[in-house]
Amino acid sequence: MDLKKINSVCSLSKSVAKLKDLPIGTVYPIMNAALKKGKFGTSILLELETQFVYLPLRSTELLKDKLNYLKDNLYGLKVIGLKEYPNVSPSALFEIVAL
Repeated sequence: MDLKKINSVCSLSKSVAKLKDLPIGTVYPIMNAALKKGKFGTSILLELETQFVYLPLRSTELLKDKLNYLKDNLYGLKVIGLKEYPNVSPSALFEIVAL
């Protein structure tokens, strides 16, 4: 058993970033996507090159059947802006773009 190879993979860790904290206009290649259950319900977790990002719950119903397409760097995630609402924090507006 190659422990060096196993341990090199296990030591890699990516942080979880908030969608609204990503720079506007930057395209991040999507490496993988999965449905994850959390305290607010089931949402989509995207694996980007250097981090993970949860998509807003509003996108889960529309994208949950398309997760097979959101892998292998075929598509990217692009934050296009923030929408302000009274008495709550801003929501990120985003697009899935072909690479």
